Amino acid sequence: MKKLIFIPYQDIFDFSNTGILTREYSILKFFMDNGIEDVLFISKPRTILDKKNFKDINFPKESIEYAVYKKIMQSKKIRYETAITLSLFTKKRSWWIEGYEQVIEKIKKMDLDYKNTIVYSNNPFSYKLFYFLKNKGATIYFDMMDNLALHPSLSKQEQESANYCYRESFTISDFCTCNSQAISKYCEENFSRHPAVVKNGVFPIKTKFDIVDNNIKEKLDKLDYFNEKYKLSMGYIGKLGLRLDHELIENIVVENPNILFVFVGPHLSGQRNKKLEILFEKYENLLSLGSIPSAYINHFLNKFSVLMIPHSVGSYENGGDPLKLYQYLNTQKPIISTGIEGVNEFENIITISNDISDWNRFIAENLVNNTKPYNSPESIYWHHRLAPVSKFLKMEEKGFE
Repeated sequence: MKKLIFIPYQDIFDFSNTGILTREYSILKFFMDNGIEDVLFISKPRTILDKKNFKDINFPKESIEYAVYKKIMQSKKIRYETAITLSLFTKKRSWWIEGYEQVIEKIKKMDLDYKNTIVYSNNPFSYKLFYFLKNKGATIYFDMMDNLALHPSLSKQEQESANYCYRESFTISDFCTCNSQAISKYCEENFSRHPAVVKNGVFPIKTKFDIVDNNIKEKLDKLDYFNEKYKLSMGYIGKLGLRLDHELIENIVVENPNILFVFVGPHLSGQRNKKLEILFEKYENLLSLGSIPSAYINHFLNKFSVLMIPHSVGSYENGGDPLKLYQYLNTQKPIISTGIEGVNEFENIITISNDISDWNRFIAENLVNNTKPYNSPESIYWHHRLAPVSKFLKMEEKGFE
């Protein structure tokens, strides 16, 4: 039986604090479903300034999130913590490189069967850890999620460091993937590697489960109250930052006072969209409900009549792999999006336009239920998305031996 060393960018403390099943943990669930039981979790290096405590979350036991949470609780975990280091201020994320070197010292004290171990990571700053594990005989699988070398939330120094770390990660990896064609092209041009494109995905909606979180119950009750006051509701689920087109949002809100527009997700502290935040205070038919654990995404999506992605085109785009679109398609509800990268894959199902008049027309059509039903595309599901990984790891039929 193969073992897994799991080195996620969003570590177990991020997962326990947000309750959000990010790409890393969806891939972890895929590993679990294909026979891997023994997992070692390695968290990001932290100081007393950014230290996070592991929170107990009351996930519904039928949810994917609960299965992942249970695996974390049952498994061995490593993290490196220190007091205050100057590198945290001068290098920011780049100081993780030093921190992961300290993790190597912790691993040396463990009795691991390296030759029967797969290492998964989407954190390029841990590349020195990859070298250590590869030299011991482990198989390295590196997943380039987004592109930190271009990401607007990182400083120029961090971006340059990320680019160097990507080069090292691709050099040592036995297998590599990325989440969009744009990133694959970037890798070819900058690192002479051609990673398999594994876009984000979703799991099929199989089980309806009870809500065990009182905060979620309160938010759903609030949404029900507002829904009763309007003819139709348009929903958005995702992080609220600068990528949202505040001008488009204000226009459709003003032009459609009988429609409720709802945004579910946290406001990004590093990319605060202050112009958008003002709109929530200005218009009665515009509602922000804050963040929710991903286990309850479908509870909220089911409350909306139609779903939207009002993102700015060009500005603050990153990667061309909109996870929320796949979550939306999983509900079989009408969808409209601006023409951001990645949405054209489903242009025969959803409405794509940057024109405000098209958005208002789409809303008017849905007021009279003039949209065609569709089946959720098979290609949005993780078992389809991860076919290249399955092939590489020879898991198609019998799992790991």
